[in-house]
Amino acid sequence: MKNSFTAAAAQFTPVSGDPEANLRKMEKLCDMAAEAGASLIVLPELALTGYYLKADALRALAVPQDGSWSAPLRKKAKEHHLLIAVGYPELAPAADAPAASAAPGSITPGRPAPSMYNSCLLIGSDGEIIGNARKRYLWGREKRLFLKGASFDVFETELGELSVLLCYDMEYPEPSRIAALKGADLILCPAAWSRKAAYRWRVETAANALFNLVYVIGANFLDENCCGDARIVGPDGTVIAEGFTPEAGTAAENRTSAENQTAVQEDCIVTALISPEELERCRAEIPYWQDLDPEILAEASHAAEGVR
Repeated sequence: MKNSFTAAAAQFTPVSGDPEANLRKMEKLCDMAAEAGASLIVLPELALTGYYLKADALRALAVPQDGSWSAPLRKKAKEHHLLIAVGYPELAPAADAPAASAAPGSITPGRPAPSMYNSCLLIGSDGEIIGNARKRYLWGREKRLFLKGASFDVFETELGELSVLLCYDMEYPEPSRIAALKGADLILCPAAWSRKAAYRWRVETAANALFNLVYVIGANFLDENCCGDARIVGPDGTVIAEGFTPEAGTAAENRTSAENQTAVQEDCIVTALISPEELERCRAEIPYWQDLDPEILAEASHAAEGVR
């Protein structure tokens, strides 16, 4: 990361099963991010469709990575010079055989084999696609719906090196560590994080930032199932921006709402400054990387050999 920039994390209430309505919401959120001076916006997991759909409905809405569905967001990216990360159900290429890449327990007799990935598309500020990330850790029924992603990639962007972990990927320490070891300074987490697990959302976004001395930007839905609380966490684990959560019952001062800056439960963004100087300060004061022991990493890898 060479220069400071403002980042935005979004939270919104999706219109379940209506991509056009959700795209309109996301376009407004992109406008809000641009008005706030942001160079990056992170949108939730499966933001295109919503998360809580029946299996057949979600399969019917799956779209290819390079499909026309992203055109409105690509236009916004170019218009506002804005990098956009957006979750969507990716229609798997025909060559991606479920037997080779499905999660354990995902192929059930009498049910359709997984034909989608739970993915995040990265759109550059020129409107072109930078890359695509696919969720690896699949939660519950996701194992029956989605193929498992293959790697935790780091993407080179004009803003710096970043990686994408989708929701449940953030609940394990290894994905963030892998991304950081590959050079990521910033981890984006599009999520559909439940109200029941709101405490884990707060703990795990902060812990992954601190243990790896990286920024974490988490976007989430706010509805009857999901806890909202879009957030940006600094590399020392300090929450530097957070949105509304039903548990807290209030809005953060640095949240920008769709209607005004005092309402609390509508679609909104939170913003914060992402600073290379702050990264350097934290990494100088907290010597995790200097003291990291490769032998311990090797021991962990050896211990994992017996895990299915």
